[in-house]
Amino acid sequence: MKPQVRTSTVGAACALAAVFSTALYQLWAGSKQKDLGASSAQLLHQSSPYAMLLLMLLVAIFEPIMPGALGEGAFEICEFCTSHTLQAACLSPCVLPRVCKLPM
Repeated sequence: MKPQVRTSTVGAACALAAVFSTALYQLWAGSKQKDLGASSAQLLHQSSPYAMLLLMLLVAIFEPIMPGALGEGAFEICEFCTSHTLQAACLSPCVLPRVCKLPM
């Protein structure tokens, strides 16, 4: 059976934009880390809540999660996955300072 893989100009543009934005973020994080004199774990600990909020906003906009809105091949959200994702998100602020030995 032949795999159903297709490429498109839009997909290639999104991939290039993702690589470019990741490279810019890495450069920015490195310079910010030097400016602040912080470790990478401390910088990650401070930027994670902002990244989570941005990701929640983007998922709400771009991911079809309404019943009946799911097209063929769309991701279906199950209660098991949702509950475990929320548990991990709620526990991560408690675990990260202890693992990285950061002040709470």
